[in-house]
Amino acid sequence: MTQDTILRDTLAQHLPRHQWVPIADIYTMVERRMFLDADDRCCSGRIARVPHWHKSVRRILYAMRREGRLLSRLSQ
Repeated sequence: MTQDTILRDTLAQHLPRHQWVPIADIYTMVERRMFLDADDRCCSGRIARVPHWHKSVRRILYAMRREGRLLSRLSQ
């Protein structure tokens, strides 16, 4: 399972500044730049059926927004 610090560093390094990026594009960027193992790719939750790493990316983006390192459409 990929550590949150590695995901966070990847996002911080590769997200463009001052530009809105759709979540699907963020997922593509992460998937292309990182090795995601079987644990990352397994689905978390019984209903949503999304890969665990998607939830991790969203959680990290939310934390970065709370810290003031990112803006979202909701905060503009």
